[in-house]
Amino acid sequence: EEEEARRRKEEEEAELARQKAEEEEARRQKEEEEAELARQKAEEEEESLRQAEEAARKLEEELGAGDGGTEEEEDGIQEIFAGEHIGSLGFTFSGTLPGGPLKVKTVADGSFCDLMGVELGSTLIQAGRDDLQNIDDLSKEQFREILKGRPLRLRFLEAEGVRRPGRTFSVRATASVEKLGMAFQGWPPGALFIKTIAKGGFADVSGVKEGYLLVQADAEKLESMSQESFKAYLRKRPLHLRFRVPRAEVVQAQAEALDLRGIFNRVDKNTNGEIDVRELILALRREPELAAALGLDQSIRQEDGTRERFEEVFQGTDRDGSRTLTFEEFSKAVLQSRVEDKNGHKKEDAAHRKVEEEDARRQQEEKTAEEASSKEEEEETRRQREEKKAEDARKAAAEEESRRHKEEKEAEEARKKAEEEESRRQKEEKEAEEARKKAEEEEAQRQKE
Repeated sequence: EEEEARRRKEEEEAELARQKAEEEEARRQKEEEEAELARQKAEEEEESLRQAEEAARKLEEELGAGDGGTEEEEDGIQEIFAGEHIGSLGFTFSGTLPGGPLKVKTVADGSFCDLMGVELGSTLIQAGRDDLQNIDDLSKEQFREILKGRPLRLRFLEAEGVRRPGRTFSVRATASVEKLGMAFQGWPPGALFIKTIAKGGFADVSGVKEGYLLVQADAEKLESMSQESFKAYLRKRPLHLRFRVPRAEVVQAQAEALDLRGIFNRVDKNTNGEIDVRELILALRREPELAAALGLDQSIRQEDGTRERFEEVFQGTDRDGSRTLTFEEFSKAVLQSRVEDKNGHKKEDAAHRKVEEEDARRQQEEKTAEEASSKEEEEETRRQREEKKAEDARKAAAEEESRRHKEEKEAEEARKKAEEEESRRQKEEKEAEEARKKAEEEEAQRQKE
């Protein structure tokens, strides 16, 4: 009975150990799910940041801010690059083909060529996609076909006496230069805007300004350079760096473009990748900058005519008539508003402030992603410890179960031995009883005799 009681107690302890192990396993699975959610959130934030950077790069290309301008200029020669998303170039010529020459007659305000610094009186000398062709060798029909194609490269001979924005210059960092003293907006491939300049540093002393474009490091162009190669170049000495001075409109557009994706994501409350009428109206109330960018009132009401103006802008932006705005439609609406603003609807220049806000926002996002990553690592370490602890508990339960089985087997063998002993004892008692009876019978027979 004592052995049975002890066995039951051990079974209860083993059952408690199993329940504890199951609870540990359930808690570990819950923590794994929480860690997975944290990882997914960090990945979503990283993806959102990547999409914002990609959208900014795409908008830079549309504005001619990324690959536009000369990559390796000669004195008096200007080369511009129109990406696949560039529509009208925005300039006209005087002259005839074949034979030429073709001189720039007009440049539309706010157009691609205006942003890239094409000046009146410049002469177009070459055009093409990959291989540039001399304008003098082209017929009128060939020239028109080339101008329709994208991407497109154009080379101009500057008019005498013209000094345009877009001119490049080089600086040389010698072995004595420890730090370059400037921060970049983004990473290659592609030309990089200078985000900040350290006062009194090498870049400041060399005449590099915020908003300039870094287009080349030594003999390698940034448009074909990887991020790792660029980082290696920044540590190299001596180092030749080539910069381009962009137009003021390009600098402002670059600063504002990076914030478009963030604004779009804030407006898109249901995160379906599209903005509907209700989401946009609610966002206008919260964000005065968005209302100013689209040329709309913050409060949209039917009775004061603001709803009519809102519908006019929304329908003009909604190209496919779906009553929703994609990111491309939203971006083009803001860009169009900038062009209109340049042509007479002037607003406060907030480029520098937007760059600072964007930098603070990106730093906060990087900090959040880093904290999420650190938390994920801690969760993983704790999960591993708990898994080890649960595994140890499982092993202990298994050992206890094995010991219990062994003890049960020994008890069973002891019971069998006791039963055999009892059987033997009963047999011996029976034999003794038979012997006693036989002795009594013999005694009775003897007395009788």
